[in-house]
Amino acid sequence: METIVILVCYNGKWVTSKKMCKYEGGESKGLIVPWTIKFAELLDRVHQIGNTNSREDKVSLKFSILVASNESKNIKIEDDDDVKFFMKYNSEVTPSKLAPLLVRIEDKGLTNDVVDSMHITTDSSRMGRSLVAIVESNEVTWNNTNGTDVGGEVETDFMDMIDFSEVDQVHGGDNVRASRVGEYSFMIVRCTTVHECNLRFVSDNHLQATAALVATSFKRTFKDSRTIYTTSDIMRDVKHKFGFSIHYSKAWKARELALLSIRGSAEETYYILAAYCYELERMNPGTKTHIQTDENNHFVYFFMAVGACIRGFRSSMRPVITVDATHLKSKYKGVMFVANAFDGNRNLYPLAFGIGDLETDASWHWFFTKLHEAIGECLNLVIISDRNVSIENVWNKVLPTAQHGICFYHMKGNMKRTCKLKKHDHILMHCEKAAKSYSIAEFDCHFSKIKRKELVAQYLEEAGLHKWSRAHMDGRRYNVMTTNIAESINSVLRFARMMPVVHLIGEIINLFVKWFTERRDLALNCTTTLCPNFGEKKLRNKLEDAARMNVVKLNNAQYNVLDGYMDGLVDLTNNSCSCRKFQLEQLPCKHVVAVCRFLKVNVYSKASRYYTRKTWMCLFG
Repeated sequence: METIVILVCYNGKWVTSKKMCKYEGGESKGLIVPWTIKFAELLDRVHQIGNTNSREDKVSLKFSILVASNESKNIKIEDDDDVKFFMKYNSEVTPSKLAPLLVRIEDKGLTNDVVDSMHITTDSSRMGRSLVAIVESNEVTWNNTNGTDVGGEVETDFMDMIDFSEVDQVHGGDNVRASRVGEYSFMIVRCTTVHECNLRFVSDNHLQATAALVATSFKRTFKDSRTIYTTSDIMRDVKHKFGFSIHYSKAWKARELALLSIRGSAEETYYILAAYCYELERMNPGTKTHIQTDENNHFVYFFMAVGACIRGFRSSMRPVITVDATHLKSKYKGVMFVANAFDGNRNLYPLAFGIGDLETDASWHWFFTKLHEAIGECLNLVIISDRNVSIENVWNKVLPTAQHGICFYHMKGNMKRTCKLKKHDHILMHCEKAAKSYSIAEFDCHFSKIKRKELVAQYLEEAGLHKWSRAHMDGRRYNVMTTNIAESINSVLRFARMMPVVHLIGEIINLFVKWFTERRDLALNCTTTLCPNFGEKKLRNKLEDAARMNVVKLNNAQYNVLDGYMDGLVDLTNNSCSCRKFQLEQLPCKHVVAVCRFLKVNVYSKASRYYTRKTWMCLFG
């Protein structure tokens, strides 16, 4: 492969002299690179030479071309075409005299607009009478003609270069004035070493402490979406750090400017939402996104289901979905719709998200329609939700073959308020036991005690016994009795819900990546046959009880198990037990465990595949 020699100059600086910008100082190093080197490869070599971080440090590359005897042009290198031009210029145009590659490490924290619009004022006791200071990037170099050593390093934060306490605002004149020098620096051109202001005019305010400057100083605090940094916090920190006060309105504006510089405006995020969805679908095969607009092309609804989540649900998840909605707190408000499930280890498994204006029949109908399109036809599907009227009105129109159950936790809370029950009323205990009962006989036992309070019994019957009672439900809701998993993800995203829409989606995707990585590692390190936190744990708890039971063989398929409390009739042909736990949870009950011990049969073979380690690994693989 043909190579070429280039000279790299780094750790220098650009200096403007007589209207010409020149690169001075620093170090040099020779490189032999392929003729066909790409821009990204050249940038990596430069980072290695300069010992810089490619993720954190921004590097600009230039080279100079002499266009006249006393004039040269600095050409930026920003892409592959620029690199080709640089190579060709060095090899063919000026083969006898190399045009060096000039490297500059730029400070991303310094905003040029702020530099352009301000004068730096500093304590005159730090400087001699004849003084020039060049401020570049994160470093201040003081050149003192009197020989007094006043140089020093300053912190990365640009605000630390300013001593606000020494500024005269009335009758005092300017202590220090600065002017722009070159592209990345400015020079202090006037210095007054003696303060002449009257102490009567010393103020706690500061004219140069603009909202933009305060925003630049504190914007790093907002990079973490989980940080709650209020306007009052900014006022307090400005007073504590810089020794002056700002008005609430200025602090509020500074906060808005900081958020704007980091996240962009809410309007911009809606504008780029379509492009974001396109990239999301391109990078994640099988992902479904949809944006609904009105006749004026205004945003109405948004839906997203990541391809990996769809595939995992269809292949490895129990067909139970909990749905809920939560309020967004960004500029345009709205609600976020959430559909979740449980994996075999009882972990939260996000399935789909949506955004709309309100919880209405139309919005829920649209969300259920897109959810149905994403997951397709699903046998024995059960939808769990709170008693939202709109959900009740539309779920069966979109998913006619599914069963609908209501969250017992929400129903119990509403019942306490409606029936004016006390927090520890014993009737609540019977309600909970009735809801979690597996058999009709067990349910009737608890419900007979509930009927002693006619108002409570009437409320529960009007809600529909098949909606909240596991024993009466036509479908199989396994052990999912509440929508707490939907509430949990709302809690996880409580800070992200304050962000513009694209950043909210980004936080959701980051959450997916984190959870999938953690759970894949757990599954790979798992040594048990079933998922450790649910299936394996429940079976081991039943082994001790099963050891004390007597098993009577009725025929080749049926066995009567005597446990002294509630006997069980086990039918291995139909995989059923009279206690109904085996059918409804798809996990061996204690009676089935006793029969397996009696027959010396592997009890794991009777557990549903949804609880196995193999299925769990496939889910996050």
